[in-house]
Amino acid sequence: MSIDDFVSFIYSPKFVNLINTEIPVKFEIGLYTQHEIILEMIVENNLITLTDCRNQNYLQVAECSRKEDLFSSLNTWISLALKS
Repeated sequence: MSIDDFVSFIYSPKFVNLINTEIPVKFEIGLYTQHEIILEMIVENNLITLTDCRNQNYLQVAECSRKEDLFSSLNTWISLALKS
């Protein structure tokens, strides 16, 4: 799945309904080729927060309120992780 496909899914109408609730939802997302490289994604109140839950230093905390923010943050994270 490409970053664009993933971001499109996250901002799809059904997933947005989940985001609009006040209940926080947590996911771990990772690289298929390097399963040990992961981010925690917390979705709550129309905000997506990405955190480097393993302190791997590929991404600082990123708060994404727009599709473009999420795409940019994930792209940065993947680029840095693949360079290591």
